[in-house]
Amino acid sequence: MPPAAARDVVMEGTYGDREHIERDPLRTLADVVRRTASRGGVVLVPAFAVGRAQLVLYMLHRLVEAGEIPKLPVFLNSPMAIDVTALYDRYDAYHRLTKAECEAALRDVELVRSVDESKALNQRRGPFIAVAGADNAGVSTVGMSFTNRHATVRVEGS
Repeated sequence: MPPAAARDVVMEGTYGDREHIERDPLRTLADVVRRTASRGGVVLVPAFAVGRAQLVLYMLHRLVEAGEIPKLPVFLNSPMAIDVTALYDRYDAYHRLTKAECEAALRDVELVRSVDESKALNQRRGPFIAVAGADNAGVSTVGMSFTNRHATVRVEGS
C-alpha cells in the first residue's frame, strides 16, 4: 500500500543543488592515480570503514590487473576498515566478491595498524596510495598531517 499523501516533505540533500556529471568511477580513479604517480605524489582516498575501503581496494586491484595504472604501494590506514576487511574474507557468502577476488585485491595491501605506523606513513615519499578512515566530512586519519605537496585527495561519492 502506498503511503498517504503528504502536505510537506523535508529532505536532506548534500550537494543536491549541483549538477552531477555521470562518470565511470574506474576511469576517473585511474586518471587520478596516473596523474599523481607521474609527479611522484600520493593518492589519498578517504574511505568509510564498512564497504567503501574494500571497494576502493578492489577497484585499484582491477585497474592494476588491466594495466590501467602502475602498481604502486597501497596502504590501508583505518583500524575499523582493517577489521571489516577480515570479515569480507571470512563471510564471503554475504557479498559479491569471490574468495579468490578478495584475496587478490588484498594481496599487496599493507595494513597500517598502529599510530606509529600511521605517523611513518605521513613521512613517506610517493608515489603511493593511502586508503584511510574518514568521518562524514571526509577528513582522513592521515590527511590532516600529510605534507606532501604532490598529494591528491580523492573523495569518492556515496
